Amino acid sequence: MAEKRRLIVGIDPGTTTGLAVIGLDGKVLRVSSSRTWNLKDLIHLIIDLGYPLVVATDVSPVPAFVDRVCHLFEAVLYEPPHSLTVEEKRELTRSPVLPDDHKFKNSHERDALAASLKALDSYGDKFRWIDKKLDERGLSNISERIKTLVVTGSSLSDSLEQVLSEKKPPKEAEGGPPRHPAERDEVKKSRSRRIETSMIINMEKEILELKGKLKERELKIRSLNLELEKTQSDGFWDIVRSNEVDSRNKMILELKRSLSRVAADRDRLRKKMESIPQPDEGIVAEKIETMDVVDDLSKRTMGDLVTRPGGNSRILMVRD
Repeated sequence: MAEKRRLIVGIDPGTTTGLAVIGLDGKVLRVSSSRTWNLKDLIHLIIDLGYPLVVATDVSPVPAFVDRVCHLFEAVLYEPPHSLTVEEKRELTRSPVLPDDHKFKNSHERDALAASLKALDSYGDKFRWIDKKLDERGLSNISERIKTLVVTGSSLSDSLEQVLSEKKPPKEAEGGPPRHPAERDEVKKSRSRRIETSMIINMEKEILELKGKLKERELKIRSLNLELEKTQSDGFWDIVRSNEVDSRNKMILELKRSLSRVAADRDRLRKKMESIPQPDEGIVAEKIETMDVVDDLSKRTMGDLVTRPGGNSRILMVRD
């Protein structure tokens, strides 16, 4: 049973999630994106192609979703020294070697691809050195295995010793006959199972965490629903209507009091007017006196007025 190939995975999380998967040899294996992927979907897409050795992002600090995927696969996290600029991402993804079916179709795919290529580029010198050393010894066939061990922290010499010892059949003095091919396959299967078991444990922890968050959200929704039911209940609207009626009744009462005060003032003024004595018409007629209008108050004018027939006026007015 052949071991699954090791991958460098670039992820651009968000409303639309971008995914780019490349091999340690730089070959692009997948570039795609979707608005509907969840964590489980993304993991299955990656496992179909191999196991992530490096999970990469194009921004710093690392998004929580990328960190979670890296943790689930127990991969090495690649974080760029700074968030890549648009021009840097365009330069990284401008390579003409990409086949048409792996070219990015939107900015999310471009960012994911740029992240994976930037991560590969960060190991470029080391990988070229490993390939050179292995070529010199005719061991190019174990290049991916050696690179995997070196990326995870082993030296080249220790990695070579480990891989070569795994490939050597055990000596008879150290444990009997050489290991049968079926037994070697079983060892590989066992290693694969350990990796998958580790992933399952990490995913179970993640599920527990998500369940806790879901429970909190459910409780919050329930509380909001109860509050909504309370506001929509008949009792609530009865209280609202009752308060509104009380407010209007108070306004009506105040208006009635104001109207009563105005009516009382009106009656008091009417009675006061009625209590004023009215003059008698006969008396008023006897007191009417004539009034002459004169141009001036000279002696001549006054004499003419007195000698004039009926000139007994007591009131004089001078014309302006």
